[in-house]
Amino acid sequence: MEEGHGHRACGMGDIVFWLWKMQSVRLPNSRYLKNRYCLLYKELALGIKAMNFSEYVQYDGLGLAALVKNKEIHASELLKIALERNEKVNPKLNAIVIPMYEQAKQRAQQERHGAFAGVPFLVKDLFQEYQGIPTSYGSQALKKINYTPDFNAEIVNRWEQTGIITFGRTNTPEFGIKGITEP
Repeated sequence: MEEGHGHRACGMGDIVFWLWKMQSVRLPNSRYLKNRYCLLYKELALGIKAMNFSEYVQYDGLGLAALVKNKEIHASELLKIALERNEKVNPKLNAIVIPMYEQAKQRAQQERHGAFAGVPFLVKDLFQEYQGIPTSYGSQALKKINYTPDFNAEIVNRWEQTGIITFGRTNTPEFGIKGITEP
């Protein structure tokens, strides 16, 4: 488990202590079970919620932001869930064409403010320029020249002010003209 996020890492000593407190005598050999015990420890002893994707989708953006605001979960945990889901489904969907994972991970560690503070977010690769991030408007020609704007679109600035954590740009028809997207 990683450190930071306002709590300490859950190590094997914590797991052993917690199992002892529960009057359990044997530590399981399974890595999965050790991780589950660690998450249980974090949730019960430290008050930090462990969440999976099926729980994640039960919330809308404001609900997720409320969990972050109330320190029930950290923004980096929400981002991790979103990235894991992306890893699983994006190879088939081809939805995220311009990843911004490293920038998002850095932003998730920063204090966020606004109605959607800490909520993972995607922007369309169409007239939603993001400073320093390549954009193509769905055009192969712009992809080839690696067009990278030196400004944010106003809509991106407004979204950023809400505290969202953008982790990628999504596929779009070329210049928004056609009703389909291409690989």
